[in-house]
Amino acid sequence: MTRFQFPAQLIESNDGYSAGDITVVQTFTVTFGDTGVTRRPFRLPKPYRIVDITVDTITAFNAATAVLDLGITGELQRFMAAVDIKAVGRVRASAVAAKLAGLRDLTGIDGSFDIVSLLTAAGGSAGLAEVTIEYACPRPRID
Repeated sequence: MTRFQFPAQLIESNDGYSAGDITVVQTFTVTFGDTGVTRRPFRLPKPYRIVDITVDTITAFNAATAVLDLGITGELQRFMAAVDIKAVGRVRASAVAAKLAGLRDLTGIDGSFDIVSLLTAAGGSAGLAEVTIEYACPRPRID
């Protein structure tokens, strides 16, 4: 038997084996009208860590360009920098070392912060993207 309590946390396991981390997601949308800096409240309890960020463009942006920066206040490009989201499709957070460090090391962030996005898509009248932030809750040790 395995039991969980929420926020997601493994609290019991009869078999003595790891059930692994529990992953949780939060999503928000970005539309053509969101040009400029937009702040969204985000709760990331410690010691959770960000595992991945995806942006799914559901409706193509009809502006000449549509690029997205994603980060936190004071570090606008911490998670994503100038990601092209103009066409329908999916993009993921970069695998370059600096961006991976930004996802995994949340030192100095108190667990409750704003996700800050900057959409640059001047002149458009259509476009919709969904941002999904996946994060993991490490399971406590069960002896």
